[in-house]
Amino acid sequence: MVAKVEWHPGELYPRVWFIVTNLARDADRVVVFYNQRGTAEQYIEEGKNAVK
Repeated sequence: MVAKVEWHPGELYPRVWFIVTNLARDADRVVVFYNQRGTAEQYIEEGKNAVK
């Protein structure tokens, strides 16, 4: 499990999110992997919407 805390200017509370995975990598590499995966899924969704 990886926990990430992000502080953004002007926000009272931090953004906290968790990744539960079975990947045997450092936490930083797990976050990069899932960020890239999320970007790819957004591109796929945009392509599906464009075809409609």
